[in-house]
Amino acid sequence: MLASAAALGDLPVALSAEQAQSLMEAVPAFTTCQELLAETFQLASYRQDARASVLTDFYYSVLSFAQESGMTAKQTAVLVSLMKYMLFESAKNAWAVERGFSEFRTRLRAMAMAEQPVFSLADTVAVVNFAKRQLFQHFTLYQHVLGREQEVQELDQPVFVETAVAPPPLAPAMQEDEWKTQQKQLAEERAKQEEEERVAREKAEAEAEEEEMKRLLVEAEKQAVERAAREKRAQARRARELQLQRQREAEARGEKPVLDPEQIEALARSIASVELGKLKTVMQQQLEEREASLLARLAKLEEMPKGKARK
Repeated sequence: MLASAAALGDLPVALSAEQAQSLMEAVPAFTTCQELLAETFQLASYRQDARASVLTDFYYSVLSFAQESGMTAKQTAVLVSLMKYMLFESAKNAWAVERGFSEFRTRLRAMAMAEQPVFSLADTVAVVNFAKRQLFQHFTLYQHVLGREQEVQELDQPVFVETAVAPPPLAPAMQEDEWKTQQKQLAEERAKQEEEERVAREKAEAEAEEEEMKRLLVEAEKQAVERAAREKRAQARRARELQLQRQREAEARGEKPVLDPEQIEALARSIASVELGKLKTVMQQQLEEREASLLARLAKLEEMPKGKARK
């Protein structure tokens, strides 16, 4: 059944109530509804053609609004016919927005004030707001899409299609058990190599540490010898000064000094030698202890590859 001619006036009928009902039932399934719209309005190329795609989306938005507004199938059919008429007439006649809205308002008022009105007052207000938002907000853009032929340029573009790689020959293939055994052996060899490298690295670090310790001990001994020599010279100087002072005091009293300067200097050298010997003994003991510790570490590192590898 087509929409009432009295309600539409001279408006072309784009959709029957039965078609509107089928389309409204398909609205929740967007893809299915698009396919039905393309079939109904002969827009089969909507997936490739931009103009057909725009029209399909436009009709779908009208159906979705009608369903959300609770319109009947008859009201939906009239609304789709009106929106389609406005869309194509405005593009055909290059209407300005004001002219298009005036035409839309006139036709909608006639439908609302007919003897058997299609839309109630609330429906009319909702339709006007929808048209402002969906049609008139993009009025010029729709005119451009529908009223101007787009320039088509065909291009041939070579496309590389990757082909499947030929499988490797199966002759050198092995059984899964053999492969697992081989992988296990490789893993053990890698672990052994890593352990050997680790031991060699630690051994080299220990040897480097030993050399550094020896160098530090030699440097410390050298500094101790220099410090002892400085102390020895200082003690000898103080002893001479003390002896000269005592000698002057003894001469002032008319007494003979107990030790001459050479004896005092010999005594100071003897005391300094004893102290230096003690210092050397202590440093030698420390050096021997460090050497013994480092040798023990090196021996342990050399034995480790024979045992279990460190985890």
